[in-house]
Amino acid sequence: MRKTTERLMAEHEEINAVLNTLFRAVRVEREGKLLGNDFWHDAIDFVRTFSDNYHHAKEEKILFPAYCNNGMDVEYGPVAVMLRDHQQFRDCINIIEESLDEGEEGHVKRWGATGNFIEGLRFHIHKENNILYPMGEDILSLEDENRLMEMFDDAEIALDGVATEEHYRMVAQSLEKQVLAAFDRVVEAEAE
Repeated sequence: MRKTTERLMAEHEEINAVLNTLFRAVRVEREGKLLGNDFWHDAIDFVRTFSDNYHHAKEEKILFPAYCNNGMDVEYGPVAVMLRDHQQFRDCINIIEESLDEGEEGHVKRWGATGNFIEGLRFHIHKENNILYPMGEDILSLEDENRLMEMFDDAEIALDGVATEEHYRMVAQSLEKQVLAAFDRVVEAEAE
């Protein structure tokens, strides 16, 4: 496995952890334990900054163009599908954010958009890890790989690299703690 693929797949692990937290968050809220707008704003921030501006940006601006320069088509095939998926995830996050100002009606809207986001991004990650990245490794040369690693480094430095990763790791842990505390209260209530 190439280093670029390993880097992106490690980021997928971080993103998947937050998807698991969001799945529990919806369950907790449906049981009547609302987590509050601060929780959701932090989740939106994680998705927009870490998932989209940090991870997806490397794919869209660096990796996918390299794939297309080596034979993949940007308008059809796996790269096109991934780009469409990225836009659908942005649309889901916009709906989640809009729902925060809509009172009780917004809860159901948020839960539905969050469910669509989780299901879609989990499948997307699976497709990238198991289909797109292996295909890309087959068409990229070692020279391409080395250039991509440098470009990834530069992109991460521009976004405060290690500091950004550490900050969003802490955001993910905070989100998980909040949901687990609320989840424990739901389980206790169900046991009574």
